[in-house]
Amino acid sequence: MTPQERTRKEWLCTGLTFNEIDAMPDGTQGSVNFGRLLAQARKAKSYSQLDLAAAAEISQKHLSFLETGRSRPSRVMLDVLAETLSLSEGEKYQLFSAAGFALHPPSHAEAHSQTLAGIALILRSAEPFPAVVFDRLWHIVMMNRPYGAFIEQLTGGRIVLGQAYTLLPEPRVNLVEATIGSDYYMSRVLSWRETIASELLRVRWDVLNDPDPRRHVWWSQVVKGVNSFRPLSDLDLGKAVSSYKPLVPVTMQMGPETAHLFNSVMRLHTNGEAGLSGLRVKIYYPLDDRAEQVVREHTFPQANVSASGGRAPEKPVTVSKALAT
Repeated sequence: MTPQERTRKEWLCTGLTFNEIDAMPDGTQGSVNFGRLLAQARKAKSYSQLDLAAAAEISQKHLSFLETGRSRPSRVMLDVLAETLSLSEGEKYQLFSAAGFALHPPSHAEAHSQTLAGIALILRSAEPFPAVVFDRLWHIVMMNRPYGAFIEQLTGGRIVLGQAYTLLPEPRVNLVEATIGSDYYMSRVLSWRETIASELLRVRWDVLNDPDPRRHVWWSQVVKGVNSFRPLSDLDLGKAVSSYKPLVPVTMQMGPETAHLFNSVMRLHTNGEAGLSGLRVKIYYPLDDRAEQVVREHTFPQANVSASGGRAPEKPVTVSKALAT
């Protein structure tokens, strides 16, 4: 049996016909080894195809095509899969090589520094609005200055404003646990009950779409904490998963003013670096022009235009502007 014939027989095991195999672009048949490695890595982490597809935020059909070789992965897709599966450097090298990509990563220190700089840039671009980055278990990893001013009071000084844009040391404050039962949170977030309920439903949706047992154990502890806090003990955290809100409304007390905001959570892909995988960023946005003005005045009071002729409020740094400087 020639190597070519052996490869075609291997492809037949995937359910494809000879005509489908012969119609593939040159080089596609070599993807069989990549597909096998991907399937093995998935099973070793106890992921079903549906579980991995949900965690990597891709369709199950596309993942199936990758495992059978009917689709070829891009380098970005490989990074996403390696991060989601928490692959070791050796496993990652094998996966990239099987897909036909050379893997020549920078040194650990250089990669770590680049990742932190990128996270800080995202947080700076959100100013003057609060933004925070947290890990898979909702521990705060980094925040910008507007969020730092709030979290410093919320945590009683465990996190201070001067730590903005830096990697916070272990042990880190848990973002979800810090809000439940906090008098300061309830005094600043006027919509605290609705906001906490919406946040918890969003967290629950995220946990239920991830087979990681650590997150399920942590979530059960959160539920116990909610049930033991009388003002929230009647919350129904068993609602249908579809009932969660991707955009959470937040009414904040900022000095003498009230601002109507909402927050959104997005996933950050960080090439699976140890300690920096599975990160999310939460950014707050104004619901109207008045809210934007209130946030700007509260965040940069020294920059307000005064009757005597002060300078105009600073505009938030955009990613494109930051990259150009």
